[in-house]
Amino acid sequence: MNWHRPVFGGVGIAAILFGIGLLLAPGIGTVGPVTQTLQFVEAAGTTQVLLVTGGGLIAYLLVGLRSPDASESELGADRFAPEPEPEQLGLAGDQLDRQIQTAIDDGGESFATVRESLRQTAVSVYADAVGCAERQAWPAIEKGDWCSDSLVAAFLAGTDGPSPPFAAQVRLFVFPRRERRRRIERTVAVIERVQGQ
Repeated sequence: MNWHRPVFGGVGIAAILFGIGLLLAPGIGTVGPVTQTLQFVEAAGTTQVLLVTGGGLIAYLLVGLRSPDASESELGADRFAPEPEPEQLGLAGDQLDRQIQTAIDDGGESFATVRESLRQTAVSVYADAVGCAERQAWPAIEKGDWCSDSLVAAFLAGTDGPSPPFAAQVRLFVFPRRERRRRIERTVAVIERVQGQ
């Protein structure tokens, strides 16, 4: 586990709790270190405070962007590596691995292609799991009713299906490569769980 995740998570939770506390009990703003901080901000001037805050935010983003992906450290870099099978399957696995890595790195059309492949796979697996034809399984995938994972359901759903959770949308905006990898890996994991049922 990376050291910065619990630290940044703790700072974020503390800031959120402090903000909620200020909303519910504005008197908190006149207690101890809060008063000293406000006096410091007034004395230093807003320009300096904004520069320091902006620098801190940039440093935070740089640390976040330079850290290794959780998926690589927890699942290994060869998550999509082919199983040792006949040579043809090995070549197909290598091609799939490259296609997924391109989708993660570039997004766009290659990401849409991988998403569509995962949708097709989910339809087949779900149809087998519930014992129906694939054409009958499509509506469950389109509406996001086929699994309990809200991110995966929204990722594979059609235009009328559920939207991704807000946090996932923010992660896609801030850390697009990580979020694309996360969505693909979670989808594969859910498909494997449905297949194992």
